[in-house]
Amino acid sequence: MRTEKQKVVIYAMGKGKSLELNWDKLEGMLLFDASLNVCAYELKMSHDTLERRIKERFGKTFAEYRREITDRTVLKLKTKMINQALEGDRVCMIFALKNLSDWNDRVEHEIDREKNQIVLRYNLEDTSMLQKEVVQIEPKESKDDNSSDR
Repeated sequence: MRTEKQKVVIYAMGKGKSLELNWDKLEGMLLFDASLNVCAYELKMSHDTLERRIKERFGKTFAEYRREITDRTVLKLKTKMINQALEGDRVCMIFALKNLSDWNDRVEHEIDREKNQIVLRYNLEDTSMLQKEVVQIEPKESKDDNSSDR
């Protein structure tokens, strides 16, 4: 027998029968970002009824409840990825560094020919902050300039 937390009996207006809302099934669908209409269809109830039951039980709209479920799942997945990275999984290490910090394996520089400058962008070893350095380019002496000095 299910507890009240696991089972909610819904009275479908106008149909005179009780419907059971399967909260586990709803959460499972929300993990895949299912819409209100899809969830209502799969649970065999109107979207209004589903929204009311979520509001009654959690005090949230369907969108707020769905966001809460997906946020919890994302947090669990990030935790799992970080744990695998800390255990030495190289793919997870790279993925975690690229997505959870400013780390980048590409250094992007630019050349400003009008100002005769090179802009270097890089990360210092002990920080994830992107550093920017501007190097002024000195113009080359022409061959004509060298010959006049002789």
